[in-house]
Amino acid sequence: MKKIILLTFTIFFYSALTVYPQNKKLVSGISKVICNCLEKYNDLQSQKEIEAAMENCIMKSSMKNLDAVKKEMGIDMTQGEEAGRQFGEIISYELIKKCQIFLKYIMMVSTDDATPKDSTIGYEESSFQSPDIVPYEKFSTDTMTTTPQACLSIRNAKYVYVTDNPDKTDYFILHDKKCVEYHDNGKYISHYNIKWKSDCTYESVFIESSNPEINNLLSKGDKINYQILGIYSNIVYINLDYKGFSKTFKMFVQKQ
Repeated sequence: MKKIILLTFTIFFYSALTVYPQNKKLVSGISKVICNCLEKYNDLQSQKEIEAAMENCIMKSSMKNLDAVKKEMGIDMTQGEEAGRQFGEIISYELIKKCQIFLKYIMMVSTDDATPKDSTIGYEESSFQSPDIVPYEKFSTDTMTTTPQACLSIRNAKYVYVTDNPDKTDYFILHDKKCVEYHDNGKYISHYNIKWKSDCTYESVFIESSNPEINNLLSKGDKINYQILGIYSNIVYINLDYKGFSKTFKMFVQKQ
């Protein structure tokens, strides 16, 4: 069960979050205990240490509340993966809103898993190929390059997120000082104002969204910083920084 709960927490950022208002008091109490526990580990850097700390804090709190969780939420934590997933979604929703240390560690763990890593085997050979066919993991953010001219050339463009799900497309259209983001094949739309800080960096200011998940994470006026790290034909690597939490995305770009 430990691995199930921890896995739920480390992948929650990419999952649909569900609100359970009828359990607010219990959820808030459990989340507060987890957050206070994590504060004791606020200087951790390695993924292994972070996972151990999160597992310890989550298990301590959940084990103390087994009966309450079963009675008030209808979740029997002894029943395996599905129970762990449901519990994780509920608690994660509360923690992402109110616990900075939790958000920090989730972003660090997910970035370690998904951000381009340094390659010590085969990178020299790959670097001579077209960047379009060099695997994502072969890139290092330290070796990515671009130019002001290249960044300016895609200031007005459509950026499509690269995912493993071909049936669900998320993308945004950047048009100088405006950005419109389309979620779940255009089902939801988010609006941002753009302030360019340099040719390859800009600040995105959240205005509004029809996506409940975005509204749970962002408030009007929240600022997100972006940096274009590398441009390789129609593939672009962009780093997002929100309140000190950083993540790099691989995207396809279509000039407007």
